[in-house]
Amino acid sequence: METGKTGKYFKYAIGEIVLVVIGILIALSINNWNQSRINNIEERDYYCKFLDDVRQDHEMLNEQREVAKLRLHHSNKLLQNLQNDNVDLADLANDMKLSVQSINANLEPTKTAFEDLKSSGSLKIIKDDVIKNKLSNYYSNAQGIMNVINDNYAAVGERFKSNNDRLSTGWVYLIEDQDGFDTTLVDVSKLKALSKFNETIKTSMINDALAYLGTNSRNLYHYNTLETAIKNIESALIIKCNTND
Repeated sequence: METGKTGKYFKYAIGEIVLVVIGILIALSINNWNQSRINNIEERDYYCKFLDDVRQDHEMLNEQREVAKLRLHHSNKLLQNLQNDNVDLADLANDMKLSVQSINANLEPTKTAFEDLKSSGSLKIIKDDVIKNKLSNYYSNAQGIMNVINDNYAAVGERFKSNNDRLSTGWVYLIEDQDGFDTTLVDVSKLKALSKFNETIKTSMINDALAYLGTNSRNLYHYNTLETAIKNIESALIIKCNTND
């Protein structure tokens, strides 16, 4: 101050402050850019995880649909056998069993990535509102369709288990085919002779066969509807998964 250089020192100090502020702003900008880049990578990774989940649903659908086609085939064979004058109880029991095979599977959409994202509190990472809405609609629609399929199969299972006259509907042949009898204890031929298959039982079994046939054909329709929903979300996620932002 004595030498009159105060102005120079102030200018120097202000210059230093400006440089520091600029440095801080640049550092913040770089940090924000880097964080944005990390978020974009994480967002894309989740799209790929969503895609993996949907593809699991598609694989499950294809497996279940093939089993449903087999069930439908055997439901038709069961009905064909019941319409014949000479009913073959062994074939009857086998087709009855195969008409309801694997109906206890409880179908659910795969939500591994969604539940992981939700539990981590990072849902805001998904910035594409269109995709978020599509995912929400997919999970809702898929769950609804699968619930109907599950309910249909549960009803068929209850009908199958409610058959009280297993003796006259060929279960002896079914158990024999599965090596379920201990022939040192059970006289299988006597059991077969006790069968009283008649028109009343035939009519009851025709009703059962129609129920199996109707349920299997209806659920095949639901599987096709579900496939349309899966393909729609799958195609959208493929684009997002392969996008390099």
